[in-house]
Amino acid sequence: KFTLLLSALALCLLCAAVTANARTWPCKWSPDGGKTQYDLTSTINPSGSYIWRGTRDGEDRTYQLQVCGDVTNPMPACANALPSPAYELSNNNRTCVPLGDITASEWDTNPSGNSVHLTSYAGAFYNSNVRASARIYFQCDPTKGITTPIMEHVSDLWAGQYHFAIVTKYACASKSGLEDEDLEQSVLNSLHMDMH
Repeated sequence: KFTLLLSALALCLLCAAVTANARTWPCKWSPDGGKTQYDLTSTINPSGSYIWRGTRDGEDRTYQLQVCGDVTNPMPACANALPSPAYELSNNNRTCVPLGDITASEWDTNPSGNSVHLTSYAGAFYNSNVRASARIYFQCDPTKGITTPIMEHVSDLWAGQYHFAIVTKYACASKSGLEDEDLEQSVLNSLHMDMH
């Protein structure tokens, strides 16, 4: 019993150390100097990561993904892997591939105009010349809370880039007070013109 207690204590200390040393990336971003703001903080998984089963190239895989930070509860196969915001595990969960480095990340707007995406570069080598990267497309849907991420595909255009999607109301933009004032003034101007 004493040995079991010591093992459990060591595991707790290891988990605490991993959590304390977790690297992060800012989860708030504006593409236009503050007028339009995105805050994805609420999509950070408090358990350390989202974990789900997916399919790639006809094979079942397990994915671990965290938003704006490293996975802090890696599965056993990933315990000795490089820290990463995303891991892909083989069908038998014995092989773990880090898909990016959170410190080599960037925000950008989605091509569709619906919200933003976060790309983390410099993962493990996808092939002899290209490192894997992970891109999370956040999609605004005011009717949805936190949804399980979707593994969409590995991009043909950007070799080794894994595309994930999270659909949530937290991906919807908010407008600054200054822009609200501008909108209010525009409405007042329209009313004034209508009166003359």
